[in-house]
Amino acid sequence: MNQLIKTACISTVLLGLSVFANAAQDAHSNHNNDDVVDVSSDIGSLKEDLAYAQVFSEICPKLIGNNKNFDQAYKRYIDVKLKDVSNPQLAVQFLNEEDTDYKNLLQQFRQNVSTASSEENRAVCLDMIEWGKKK
Repeated sequence: MNQLIKTACISTVLLGLSVFANAAQDAHSNHNNDDVVDVSSDIGSLKEDLAYAQVFSEICPKLIGNNKNFDQAYKRYIDVKLKDVSNPQLAVQFLNEEDTDYKNLLQQFRQNVSTASSEENRAVCLDMIEWGKKK
């Protein structure tokens, strides 16, 4: 029974990811100006977008302190990215636990972020807060 539930959950998450990835159009502010930048360009970018956001959810508290507005923006970002999935947070948890490609993306993005300056990373954190305030 447990395996059946796990298989159903995996199928639901993957279906939701593929459906959403085909239609994903979301904006994130560019920290260099007020222009809107599309962060979703193709099917492969959905996991990248989620991993990128997750990495910043890990480092931003260190750069800007615990920030309720950031936490809300991150949750909203995940909800928007996975709007066709019934439980977006569970889907991200599943990716963290079960998806090798996603785990590899996290590792790669953590490395990339670690080579950027604190000022650049902090600017992304602040941009995420501003994006979260927009409706």
